[in-house]
Amino acid sequence: LVHLGHRAKADPTMVPSASAAALLANLASLLLMMAIIGAVSPRLLLDVAWPFAAGCLSLLAAAWGCWHRSAPMALSSVKLNDRAFKLSHALGMAVLMVGVSLLSAASQALFGAAGVLASAVVVAMAELQTAAASVAQMSIATAMPLPLASWSLVAVLASSAVAKTCLAWFSGGAGFGWRVGAGLGLMVTAAALTLLLLPS
Repeated sequence: LVHLGHRAKADPTMVPSASAAALLANLASLLLMMAIIGAVSPRLLLDVAWPFAAGCLSLLAAAWGCWHRSAPMALSSVKLNDRAFKLSHALGMAVLMVGVSLLSAASQALFGAAGVLASAVVVAMAELQTAAASVAQMSIATAMPLPLASWSLVAVLASSAVAKTCLAWFSGGAGFGWRVGAGLGLMVTAAALTLLLLPS
């Protein structure tokens, strides 16, 4: 997201296409989140399948809207990163997951289920999948009602969207920030409305 923001700020003509790419990256992140939830708690995934599908469709629509307005870009102008995997990122992820586990355990000991949910929402600002896995694990360990777990995942999604919108705004400027923020806001709204309208 930050790299795309920097590209958009350096070349304003790339703002729409960079925004579309950022939204598609968030779509991939949301699909990965769903896969992790399904691996931890298949019942919870079934409960949030329609809301998250609505979120995915809204991201696709927002990305298409940005891409549709983007100027044609020569393939030669796209610079690819030849190091897709970085050991520092993997180590950082491992440390973050350990930290989340410790934070969740401490929060549960001090504040019960509410503490774990609060820590998951905070963690989602930095790492969406880890926070979602924490909620899914807690839904099994504490026999949390599925509606509460589902709304907790929507809250995790919203927390991540707010953090990413701020990051997009500061890294890519107003044009990039509002496009990414609008797409992410549409995703959260679609997921929340779908969950609200589903029969309990």
